[in-house]
Amino acid sequence: GGPIVPDDAYYQRIGCFLNWDVMLTERLDAVAGVRYEHINTAGTPIIDDTPAFINPHYQDWVGQVGLVYEVNPSVHLVGSISEGFRAPNLDDLMANNPNVLQEGQSVPSLGLVPENSINYEAGIKTNFDRLRTQAFVYWLDLQDNMVSIAAAPDTFATANQDSFIQGVKFDGEYLLRDNWALYGNFWYTYGINLVTDSPLSRVPPTQGIVGLRWREP
Repeated sequence: GGPIVPDDAYYQRIGCFLNWDVMLTERLDAVAGVRYEHINTAGTPIIDDTPAFINPHYQDWVGQVGLVYEVNPSVHLVGSISEGFRAPNLDDLMANNPNVLQEGQSVPSLGLVPENSINYEAGIKTNFDRLRTQAFVYWLDLQDNMVSIAAAPDTFATANQDSFIQGVKFDGEYLLRDNWALYGNFWYTYGINLVTDSPLSRVPPTQGIVGLRWREP
């Protein structure tokens, strides 16, 4: 028995951000931003039937910049580089959950550090009279990614391990006659744990759809 998260646990989070949208030339726009985040948490999880009080603090500054270049009024090139930050939550740090992963249990992971990431994205957007499309490729470098590991038979904990994700995505619509349109989308994501050289969990399979849509004004 006992609570999954300790009764005395708390999690405080505060953040702020600034964003700028600047026209660099007649054809080139830039968007930039910076964000600060601070997390304070504490609690007394049970480790091997022994209470263990913890009071970690996490903070970081992250930034992002994106560019949009107008090739012509119907075609735009886009690209961005953005940082990410995710601190461990109460479940990652302190949970004793007896019902996870096919009747296994999760245990507290006291030594976790935040995830940090850098995401690179490039793409093209088109908007013609009848055809609208968007196509992107992206790469995500995850440092200290929080992943589930086996701590003992039928027992799981969380650990920091570097990972990498990449993918492509596309969507478009072509306007036909008589209020009909042909539309479709496609996306593919590949993720790998660089420590264990194994696929990341919760990465969706390759997906896509093609369909017809009718609109009545």
